[in-house]
Amino acid sequence: LRGYWDVIGQLASLDLGSAKARKEADLLWEWILDVEEAMMDSPRRCGEIEYVTNQLIQPLFVRMMAEYAGNVQIMAGLKLLSISWSNCGGYFFLERFPFMFAQTFPEEERSALLQEWHTEMQKVIVEMALSEEPFVG
Repeated sequence: LRGYWDVIGQLASLDLGSAKARKEADLLWEWILDVEEAMMDSPRRCGEIEYVTNQLIQPLFVRMMAEYAGNVQIMAGLKLLSISWSNCGGYFFLERFPFMFAQTFPEEERSALLQEWHTEMQKVIVEMALSEEPFVG
């Protein structure tokens, strides 16, 4: 799995044929950083984390999926983002932003191998949550 910094950095900095897409990727990056900051600051900021995730990140991600469906490079970047991990926050995007995976890999379109990988990753996430050791990629 790639760290999300690489993936979102490419979406935000490369010329993929759309200045709007670059701007939106930059905004997505900013909001993901806001979530990470809130996660590290205090558990009391759960409301803020949920708001940024559900009211800002999710609608923008879904809109980008629809708007750039014909752009192979942007779609590849969004798919990679959905299976990334955060080296700063120590979490997988499958856990923190599950809607990304659901949007980029609809269940009815997943291969058996991808579904098996997703199931195994869910087990890893549960094991990590029960472990006292932080994830280091």
